Amino acid sequence: MTPFECDAQPVSDPRFRPATDLISRTGAKRFELLHSDGPALDVWMAVARYHDGEDRSECAAAFEPMEAVFRLCERLLDRGHCTHCGKRTAFFDALRPAYDAVRATIDGHRCPYVFDGERKTFRRGCDPAVLESVCARPVDARSDLVECTSAGAANAR
Repeated sequence: MTPFECDAQPVSDPRFRPATDLISRTGAKRFELLHSDGPALDVWMAVARYHDGEDRSECAAAFEPMEAVFRLCERLLDRGHCTHCGKRTAFFDALRPAYDAVRATIDGHRCPYVFDGERKTFRRGCDPAVLESVCARPVDARSDLVECTSAGAANAR
């Protein structure tokens, strides 16, 4: 499988390749990032193509290429289930506060996929190592930290 096909310049954001890899992990056989620069609007569309007995596609659009890719990840993951913990999955790009991802995991309703900059991939939140790394990040501008206990609960300092 070609990880992506693009009719525009490749995106330089370090989350682009990991996001397209995450899309392929949902079973997509092909990913396309399409650009329309018509006279009225400059629109990007991210498309995942599946060939699982019937040809089908999922897409998302935005005015910025990464926003289109992130919207497609959200569309694909926010209605799925983690094959490891069985919880419903959720997608969190690195621009959202990490506390949201931690809270979603801790409340037991979602398994968030979060970007791991060291490994350059999106990782599932039910992996204890991911939870620990997310918990060490600042929650807000006050630089409060989320403290994780061994039981997995979080308390803001």
